[in-house]
Amino acid sequence: MTARRHRHYRRALDLLRGLEDGWLPPAGRKLLEELAEDMLLSRESDPHAVLRLRREAELAVGELSVVGVLPKTTAEGLTQLLMGAGPPLLADDRRLSPRQAA
Repeated sequence: MTARRHRHYRRALDLLRGLEDGWLPPAGRKLLEELAEDMLLSRESDPHAVLRLRREAELAVGELSVVGVLPKTTAEGLTQLLMGAGPPLLADDRRLSPRQAA
């Protein structure tokens, strides 16, 4: 864990807490809070594993946005914060396609 990752994690939690009451069901909030913690605590360094972890986070947030539980702009911001809370994706690893990461 780095200070940068922790900062992104805290900002993700702050964003979730800042949502209006009743907007995000408790189960959805808990899922996203646990996802943020998983990203923060992940020690993955294998590029394929990092990509899988990032894809899982994107999918979870995206699904909540599609069903209307998270506003699109909130989902986009949260996704960026989760990516920042997780293990880094090195420049060379960005060449991998999502299919290669699966």
